[in-house]
Amino acid sequence: MQQRPWYLSTIVIILAFLIFWPAGIVLILLRAKGSSMDKQAVFKGASNQKIYILGGAILIILGIANLFSGDNKWIWGLFMIIGGGVLIYYSTKIAKTAARNRDYIDMIINQDIDDVNAIAAACGVTVATAEKEISQLIAIGVLKNTTLDTNSHIVTFVRPAISQQTQATGSFAGEAPVGGELVTVACPGCGAKMTMRRGTSCTCDYCDAPITV
Repeated sequence: MQQRPWYLSTIVIILAFLIFWPAGIVLILLRAKGSSMDKQAVFKGASNQKIYILGGAILIILGIANLFSGDNKWIWGLFMIIGGGVLIYYSTKIAKTAARNRDYIDMIINQDIDDVNAIAAACGVTVATAEKEISQLIAIGVLKNTTLDTNSHIVTFVRPAISQQTQATGSFAGEAPVGGELVTVACPGCGAKMTMRRGTSCTCDYCDAPITV
């Protein structure tokens, strides 16, 4: 996973909102654009949600204080309140998108559901939204061996077979053969279920998150 530039870190974005919130919005858009192409980041929308909400709440409180402080600061206070609202809205949006991405993985990979209408209904979004977000997961390589037919609204996932060597040795990441039993584990990143042997480590086939059993 590529390291995020320092100016797109959560702390810098919060400070940008406190100093000049339009600059914070620009940084958020840049971060969102980069995160949309990052296999692990598309599942981590909730990780910074509390920090963004806290930053937004501080902006709103400071804005309200400016509204009643006099000295013609009410305009700046209004800007701060708007910026805080935008920050809180963004935090909620990315958290919901990340949660839906995990739901897509669970339904398509873990439950073998191929009807996008059913997937969209379960996620509480339109079919168009579900297809757009599933297509994004396919484009960045999360949903490998997957195709989406927007005419029939069917998503087809071809599950990779476990090689005989892997079943016999458990060498998922080039490790020495071990004798642990085969177990099914859920990836801590995207939630996809994978078959591994106890005592082995690998990276997730879908989001590249590290997994150890």
